[in-house]
This record gives sequence, C-alpha cells and structure tokens, in this order.
Amino acid sequence: MASKVTLKRPTRSGPLISLVPMIDVMLILLVFFIGIAALLFVTESALNVWDRLSDGPVVLLYGYVSLLAVLGIAAMWLIVRLLVRRRAPAARKRAVGLSRGDIEDRLRKAEEAGVDVA
Repeated sequence: MASKVTLKRPTRSGPLISLVPMIDVMLILLVFFIGIAALLFVTESALNVWDRLSDGPVVLLYGYVSLLAVLGIAAMWLIVRLLVRRRAPAARKRAVGLSRGDIEDRLRKAEEAGVDVA
C-alpha cells in the first residue's frame, strides 16, 4: 500500500520569518538616525559660519548670502529644467498615420523589389 505524503506548510511564527521584518525595522531606524545626525551637523555648521560672518566684515556676509542665493536659484532652475516637460518641436511631432492606399502602394513597391509580402 502506498503511504500518503503530506507537506507541512511553513508557519508565520518561525524564527526566520519574524527576523526579516525586525531587520527591516532596524535598517529603517538606522537610516533615520543617520539622517537626523547629518541634518543636525549641517545645521550646526551653518550656524557657526553665520556667527563668524556676522562678526566679520559686512562685505563677506553679503557675499556669502549672495552665493547661497545664486546656488539656490541654480538648483531650482536645474530641477525645473530636468523635471518639467517641454513641448516637442514641430519637426519631432508624430507623423500622420498612413491611409489604406498608402499601405497598399508600399506593399506593391516592396513586392516589385522582390520582398516577400505574403
């Protein structure tokens, strides 16, 4: 007599299955904390630069602000240039569809040239 073989289905309570979401959560938290630390570092650096510039000559302060403004405007221009769709030039517009007569004419010419059009 042949014995019946039953396959066990994997359960969700296994250690490997519960470990995968835990690793994902840990990676998300790690990225979050690294991002917060980087943001705090950049903020502290910017405030230190601003404090030193406010103690120095006004020309340096205005030059620094002007440079930041130019960089900000350039970044916005680049984003708009890359992300905003522009109209296609007239030469690149889609060609008008072929009529039935045009298709038959092309098939006739291809057949005369020895192309198999069957």
